[in-house]
This record gives sequence, structure tokens and C-alpha cells, in this order.
Amino acid sequence: ADLLLERLPAARVSGHEGIYAAIGNSFAAVERGFQDSLGEALARRAHIQTQIPPGLTSYQVYQQYPGHADELQSISDAITGGSTAALALLLEDWLYVANVGDSRVVLCVCQNTDNLQSIMHSDGTLLPDIAALKVDQLSMDHDTGNSQELERLAALGLDADQIQKDGRVGSHQNTRSIGDYSMKGGYKDFDIVANAIDEPIIAIPHIAQAWRVQPHWLFLFLMSDGVYRAVCEAHPGVTEESANLVVAQYIANEFKHATSMQSLAESVLEQILQAHHGQYRSGDAEQQTICRKRDDCTLIVRRFHHAALSPSFTSGPSSLSGLVVQQLSSSSGGDTTPSVFNNSDGNVFLREAMKSDVEQSGGDTPQPEHTSQSAPDTPRKEIVERKDGEEDEDEEEEEEEEEEEDNDGAES
Repeated sequence: ADLLLERLPAARVSGHEGIYAAIGNSFAAVERGFQDSLGEALARRAHIQTQIPPGLTSYQVYQQYPGHADELQSISDAITGGSTAALALLLEDWLYVANVGDSRVVLCVCQNTDNLQSIMHSDGTLLPDIAALKVDQLSMDHDTGNSQELERLAALGLDADQIQKDGRVGSHQNTRSIGDYSMKGGYKDFDIVANAIDEPIIAIPHIAQAWRVQPHWLFLFLMSDGVYRAVCEAHPGVTEESANLVVAQYIANEFKHATSMQSLAESVLEQILQAHHGQYRSGDAEQQTICRKRDDCTLIVRRFHHAALSPSFTSGPSSLSGLVVQQLSSSSGGDTTPSVFNNSDGNVFLREAMKSDVEQSGGDTPQPEHTSQSAPDTPRKEIVERKDGEEDEDEEEEEEEEEEEDNDGAES
């Protein structure tokens, strides 16, 4: 976000193409900075490896050279971390979206402008009239279910059918991410991808064509994969696609209760996690196994400022005329770093909850990709009934302070 904001004044001179380039260059700069930081660690690893006789198995190395083995593991942990990233930029009356990985940017709109007032309470807050809402996912999931990504991997000489069957590229579910050196500069060390003619995991973002903000846009939300997968696990029958609408329902239902955007986001995640925990506590044996663990959950909600959308929410923390940026956890599993920032007076708040992997107790700048899209206005998702969990979650919670804390969670 900081890199992009520095580039925006000059980028705006070139219109949309300048903004697209600034976004792509910012992703590339973060990726390049991470990879450049690994030089010392890689040199140290190479030095240690020269002190271990060739041909030994990992077990033999641990038995005969425990000190070297421990240091090699520590270096491996340091260089294999990675993160997905989702970004939304509101610039004047235009929305720009970019992402790598499977964190999502989702827009919730009214079915048509005639229905806009029908879902508003007299004080201007949203009522949970689910029939009047629809969602459009503006980001692209970079995973093994994406046919375009499978074609890209096949072009590198990899077995796309086997990758789709396994649901992974090596040990990674995501086909794009920031970091993850092991599947980039070090991918030749892994037999399953060693035959690829180039790095299988890349950090080039998907950048959607800009949308002009429309009167029937209600709110925007960014979420990590931990959120929509927790929804799927908590509500049997909900797919990863239809989970977007379920999350939107949770958010819409909270607009008439929340006193701030911060409390709204917190409440939505608390309800989702309670439902997830409820399945662990009272679901059948299969559901209890599925809900035994979950991933990090991160949610950002941004309300659009229309005349009919002017409830007296209290403002939360903000700086730089509404800019709120929070960096979240990263791990070798490619966890998430959703970011949202704007140059208007919109309120943007984030809630990051709550640990991952929790067992329930009780060089050259790559060219970004663009996709031509019109303003989202076509219903695509199926309405799914919300089921609330009955039990409070027993696990410890932790709030992330904006712009200062880094949570190193592990993938579930």
C-alpha cells in the first residue's frame, strides 16, 4: 500500500493504464524485496551443505549432524514463507482491484436501484432483506481449480491433470503468491515440479479493469480464504462460490446493529467462528473432524457513501484521510495479507481473528494481467440460508493493532 501510494500522483497522469502499472509495479517491488532479502540465508545454507557428506538421508543428517540439521531447518522456515494478497483501491469514483492467491475482493450490490430504499431502515441502516442483495467476486482465485492457471502450469511442462487431482502444486494450494522461495528460485529442489521450464508459483497479480462506482453499490469486503472456508465447513452444502453471498448476508444483517464498521466486522467474524465451533461441538463425526482446525480469518468491510447509506456510525481509527492498512500473518502455506486503502473519506476497518491451526478445545518488473469487466450487475450466486452457531468459541482471541503488529500464524 505504501509503495502504491507513492506512485499514484505520477501514475494518474496516464489514466487507468498508469494506475494498473503502478499496482503491478508495487506487487513486483514487494516480491523483489523479499527475494533479495534471502541472499544471506541462501549463502549460509549452501555453506552448511558443503560440510555434510553427499548421499546422506535426512534422518542420517539429523543423527550425525544435528546442529547443521537444526540450522538448515531454521533457514528453510525463513525462506519458504509466503503470503497471498488482495488489494482494493478507491480513487475518486473508480475502484481498482488486484490480487495474488485466493484472498477475495467481493462487491455487494442492490439488485436494482428501485430496490435500494427497500432494504434501508428509516435511520438509513441496511435491513437484512437478502432477496435484494447480490454479490460479485472481483478478484480471481489463483489455485488448482482455476483452468487458466492449470493451462499456465501445463505450458511449463507440468502435469496439470495430476496437479488438479492433488489440489496442490508441490506443497502449495495457491498457484500465485508473494514469497514462497521454495516454489520459485528453489523449485528445482522438488522432484514434483523440477521438470518445469520456469518457476511454477509466480507473484504477477491479476488486475481487473477499473469499475466506476455505481449508485446501487452497497459495500465491499475483502476476506482471507480462512473466512469463506470456515463458512463452508460451518454450513454443510455451502460451496466456496456461494460462501461469498453467505458472508454478505452476515454483513448485511449486522448493519442495523453495528455502532461502527469496526464492531460490524468483529461481529461478523465472531458469528462465523461460533458457527464453525458449533459444528465441531455438536455436528456429526465427519463435521467434527472437518471443523477440528481452521485457518486465519481476516475481514475488511468498506461501506459506500450514498445518500441512503448514511447511518450515524462512529468512526474508528484512520489516518491519511481515511487510509487504514494492516499487514497480517504470513506462513509457508501462503497465508493472507488483504489490504484496503482509499483517498476519500470512507471508513475502512479490519478485524483479524484469531489464531490459525487451532485445535478446538471444547528483477525486471513482470507485466500485470488485466481482465475487461463492466460494472458488476448480473446475479450469479445462489441464496443460502444462514445458520448461527450456538456455542461461544473456547479459543483465545487476539486483536491486531493497525500498522504495527505482525501475526505469524501457521496454515491449518
